[in-house]
Amino acid sequence: MAIGCNPEGFFRETLSRVSRPLGAIPMLGVDECLNRRDIEPALSQWVASGTVSQVVPLWYQRRSGPSGEMFVTQGSVPPGEGSELYPSQPIKHTAWTDEDVMCFLLAHFVSHDRIAFITENTRNDVGGIRRLLSAVVAPIMEQHHRGRFSLLACFKKPATTYALFMEGVEQQLEMGSFEPGFRLELL
Repeated sequence: MAIGCNPEGFFRETLSRVSRPLGAIPMLGVDECLNRRDIEPALSQWVASGTVSQVVPLWYQRRSGPSGEMFVTQGSVPPGEGSELYPSQPIKHTAWTDEDVMCFLLAHFVSHDRIAFITENTRNDVGGIRRLLSAVVAPIMEQHHRGRFSLLACFKKPATTYALFMEGVEQQLEMGSFEPGFRLELL
């Protein structure tokens, strides 16, 4: 379910209109590949302690209910689990593209000037998250938003356990090193 977002145009044009200073506490965007119950305690702790202002799933999921009705949720139920609120199933072959995820992440610069992003998608494929961040977002931040926005992207290495990855992310967040610009960390 691509929404047809253009991260380069959005980031360059839309965010150039944001002129007010924003808060110092970063928001945290979570990629769909980290849709896991075992990281939720760390995420909740970071919000409760003020390490991050909020945690935002960066995708929507189309689902169908027991009577066939369709609806959309922000984020999704982790695989293999049922919804406690409303029994439903994800609709197959509908997904957000990496470009859509990036646009949803970048849209949060309207309300936050410091953003952290976590993912385990380390591939450097054309049109993929890592390449979009490095080849599109980072240069635009440097050229058009110098000194204003800070984006920390933490990528989970394949061999790293989720527990060690979350510890590494927490260290990055607690360092408070949100200098303007883009920083990619492989943890």
